[in-house]
Amino acid sequence: MLTKILGVISALLGVGAILASKGKLHDTLPIIKSMSTNNILIIGGALVLLGIGLLMAGKMGIRQEKEEVPIYEGEGRKRKIVGYQRAR
Repeated sequence: MLTKILGVISALLGVGAILASKGKLHDTLPIIKSMSTNNILIIGGALVLLGIGLLMAGKMGIRQEKEEVPIYEGEGRKRKIVGYQRAR
């Protein structure tokens, strides 16, 4: 969950930096005014890529090596699950 939040924040900061490199915002903020437009675009792009990477890493979880299948006892509607076995 934390990686998703950090990914979204990083991506939004990157998009904000890319937007701030152009237009009136570039001239009003002193920290951005001191940097060149190309440097701001590179930093913004890196932040967007970092955010996307964090979002993708958040979707990757621990997966079971083999799926478990139920073991049934009985027949028809009266069958019950009595255990689980790993599929081969």
